[in-house]
Amino acid sequence: MDYLLVALLVPITSIIATAVVLVFLLERFYRVRKLDHEAKLAAIEKGYDVPMKKPRPQYPFAWPLVLLGFGLALILIFAISGGYDNEALGFGLVLFMIGAGLFASRFIGVRRQSEEDTVRQSTMWKSPDPAPATPADNGESSQGSL
Repeated sequence: MDYLLVALLVPITSIIATAVVLVFLLERFYRVRKLDHEAKLAAIEKGYDVPMKKPRPQYPFAWPLVLLGFGLALILIFAISGGYDNEALGFGLVLFMIGAGLFASRFIGVRRQSEEDTVRQSTMWKSPDPAPATPADNGESSQGSL
């Protein structure tokens, strides 16, 4: 009877723990986006140029490297088994090629993005130019002298 209770509590607690973690992550994501939005609105109200660009992933090569690793592991399983596990070789080659393609495309994209960032870096978050002075500001009248 005691094992049955434990067998029921393990999946229930894991589902509840996963739900709680997801709620906290979603709430954090919402707060970060809200603060970013408020900062951009404040900058726009003060007249600053706000760059509108898509956020880049923090680790752009994570998934390509994971797929390359899984592909190599399956190819090694094929090599270690002496050529008997043809399914491992097939899946390994597919995963390896997908990872290589993603790696190449992201490498090119990151390099191109860094070139664009160096061009845009001088224009980001510039303060507005002051308004040109008018004759009324200097104490002069706008009409000619009589």
